[in-house]
Amino acid sequence: MTDSIRVSRTGTRVEVNDAGESIILDLYNPGFLSSILDLLKEFEISAKGLSTCIKEARSESLDDISSIARQTTEECEKLAAKIDEIIGADTCRKVFGPSTPGICELADFFGQIGEIIKKHGDGRAAKYREKYAKYDRKAE
Repeated sequence: MTDSIRVSRTGTRVEVNDAGESIILDLYNPGFLSSILDLLKEFEISAKGLSTCIKEARSESLDDISSIARQTTEECEKLAAKIDEIIGADTCRKVFGPSTPGICELADFFGQIGEIIKKHGDGRAAKYREKYAKYDRKAE
């Protein structure tokens, strides 16, 4: 007889719109978490950069405004593409609708995802402490 084990890996299903569509956050996968955190850092850098561009705009000329709008669109499209790459194809359409999300929508998204990650991490840490307490020799 051969020994066998099966480890189930399930993600956390998150409903993202009124149509009942959802995304899966693979919160047990350290690579997924690392990718999301890296993307969050990239978002923060992009947001700061765009804020600086707006503050430093020389005038309110149509050319300056157009340049800032184009740069904002490019940054947001890049971030949206990475969200779809990390979480899954069609994530942004499900979450934001058919148009490219703006910087404020992306900030809201990352804030809400961050809360889910924190809640999941806190719950998981409690389960691990409980589960592994029986193996702690100090507890004897």
